[in-house]
Amino acid sequence: PETISTLNFAVRVSSVELGRAARNTEMAELANARQQTAQLQQAIYAGDHEIARLRRELDNERRAAGLATQTAAQATQSAAQADQRAVDAHGRATAADHRALAAKQAAAGAHTGTSSSLSSGTRQQRQPRTDSIP
Repeated sequence: PETISTLNFAVRVSSVELGRAARNTEMAELANARQQTAQLQQAIYAGDHEIARLRRELDNERRAAGLATQTAAQATQSAAQADQRAVDAHGRATAADHRALAAKQAAAGAHTGTSSSLSSGTRQQRQPRTDSIP
């Protein structure tokens, strides 16, 4: 007891051509997207750790540079102080040379009285120091 509508349906179905079976690609695409997401999260995690490492390294370099600058400033200050002490010592040595020369001249004048060699200026005088301390 088939009806006309059942027969019409059978005709329509028999005229349908089936192609190759299509794979459900939505599930495959979803799995691929999840895998890519996991890979990207790992890359972000690794990048964050690299950034933290580089920041620590930069902080260490800045600390080292600060210490080097401080040490250089102290060395410059010490060198300037040493230069000043050398200049002061040179000045004291020159003054001592002048006092010794004056004492020799006074002693020579006391022994000879008013000698003609003193009045004529033929006595040799000690030359002041000309060497300089660098």
